[in-house]
Amino acid sequence: LDIPVTIYMTTRFLEGDTSMWWFDLWDELYGRDSVVSVVGDSERRYKTKSMRQKVSAYEKLRKVAMQLSETDLWLWLEEIKNNKQRRQYPNLVCDSDLLGRLCSNRLITIGCHSHSHRVLSLCTDSELREEFSLSKHILEEKLSMEVAHLAYPYGGKVHAGTREYKAAM
Repeated sequence: LDIPVTIYMTTRFLEGDTSMWWFDLWDELYGRDSVVSVVGDSERRYKTKSMRQKVSAYEKLRKVAMQLSETDLWLWLEEIKNNKQRRQYPNLVCDSDLLGRLCSNRLITIGCHSHSHRVLSLCTDSELREEFSLSKHILEEKLSMEVAHLAYPYGGKVHAGTREYKAAM
């Protein structure tokens, strides 16, 4: 079958930063019987002994993470992880070689998915412009072609609204 597809790239992965807080959070919960989350003056302990507890804690903590700025999110996760370094996931993302091979297929279109996969509605105007322009620049440089497609990280209305749509134009 000749079915076209568009693949949206988070470009910081191409630069070697393959950390993904959502996987890192899950891996941390998976290896522990409990975790503590501190946001502002609020401290909450989550039991994570059973798989059901791990899933429940992940769902609740993901909601917390999605409301934090990029900097605050990584600091928050670092506290949950007792100051352990960010995990990297190079085997889960596309590298430059694979990107080039994908791009050479006539049925595959490459699009931007921002530079760092942030919640765009939490970005300042200048951070938002940087997310879009850096992502587009890196892809166009690596592919030697125009990149004209964009998919917003997370995809919900609370993650990208009118301001983000206008900034992408």
